[in-house]
Amino acid sequence: MKSFWKIHRNRWQKFIFPMLLFLVMGPALMGATPINPNNAVSVNVANDAGPRFLYGGNPVYYINFGGSGLGLNNLKVAAGCNDTTGGDFINYGNNGTFFITASGGKAYFDEVILLVSVKATSLPSNFSLTINASGYTVTTDASGNITSYTYVNPSVSEQFGPADFIYGTQRWKPVYDPNYALWVGENTSDSANDSLLMFVDLYLGNMNQNTSLINNGVVRVDYQFQNLPGMAAFNAYGYRFNVVGTPGDGTIAWSNNTGTDGWKVMPEGSDIPTLSEWGLMILAAFLLVALMLLMRRPKRRQTSC
Repeated sequence: MKSFWKIHRNRWQKFIFPMLLFLVMGPALMGATPINPNNAVSVNVANDAGPRFLYGGNPVYYINFGGSGLGLNNLKVAAGCNDTTGGDFINYGNNGTFFITASGGKAYFDEVILLVSVKATSLPSNFSLTINASGYTVTTDASGNITSYTYVNPSVSEQFGPADFIYGTQRWKPVYDPNYALWVGENTSDSANDSLLMFVDLYLGNMNQNTSLINNGVVRVDYQFQNLPGMAAFNAYGYRFNVVGTPGDGTIAWSNNTGTDGWKVMPEGSDIPTLSEWGLMILAAFLLVALMLLMRRPKRRQTSC
């Protein structure tokens, strides 16, 4: 009597095996595109509702830093709403809270955009990131003066998945200078730091250190990861609607300085050695191939004594 595997061998080889191989390796084959170039470039946000502001009538934000090192001293990612110095913050676990503050100059922004990076070349299908943000929407006049503001909680309450990380893999964030680190202490020459990126519009402005306002007028971000495969990092970008040279369109020209400032998230159990996602995928593929070879082993002929 023929075995089940002999009866269905052709079906396994033609359909089932390729399907299982895709399920194992598929996430690694789902491509994203590196941001190009690193400055004077338009980017998309992952929000379902798109960006609050348009650039040239298109639903994108335009990143255009004015020169080497410029725009990197104002915005801070901080643990408290009154912290205007920031720091290298490392959070262990899947959830947390941080604030986006500002210092120097006018210390305001019409819009704050979040850059999220995950140190991975692919994301599992059950990965998710939930972002909740609160703060003030800001309206300014042609001279850049704040004319009105409204507290909103939440401004964003949205869950993002693997398909939202449309940029990468890369080891840098977009500013004027190339190869600018995604997090404090990153070696941008090390391929182990390859990361996937997405932008999130927080639909909030920033009126830093106005003590009469909730959280001093700054942005609060609450996050929750599920099945985070590697270290994540948060960066903040500032947008102003009325900018010299781009009247009526605005531009992103400010971000936190990752030489000293940023927010890292280490996945739960990251202090315990585990097989990497790539290692698990390679192991699973190897086992499938080994099983195929066993199934194809020829039957021994019976001989008489």
